Amino acid sequence: MAIITVGEDFVSPTTQAIITNIAPQEARGGTYIGVYNLLTSAGRVAGTAVGLYLLYFYRAVTWEFWLTVAVLSLLTFLAYISTSHSYTLRLSSSKSGGAMGGPDEVF
Repeated sequence: MAIITVGEDFVSPTTQAIITNIAPQEARGGTYIGVYNLLTSAGRVAGTAVGLYLLYFYRAVTWEFWLTVAVLSLLTFLAYISTSHSYTLRLSSSKSGGAMGGPDEVF
């Protein structure tokens, strides 16, 4: 638990800054950060349940469990990489004087 807490201390300010940059100007009152916190909390609950299920399911063959964890981690990494380009474009347009897009802008 202490490792998770230290990790949160490093990640939380960064993710909140990213969310603030992504959010339209009129929605920066905390709505986006609230949704982010809701989803990360739901992810912790679901991750615990899914992780325990997988650990129980693969209890006889632990190498398959860790292979499953590795594959799911790789898929998550690829999802982050595939979405990072749109975030970079949006951030660079806001720094160059472009408007932070409204609800119709695709990012």
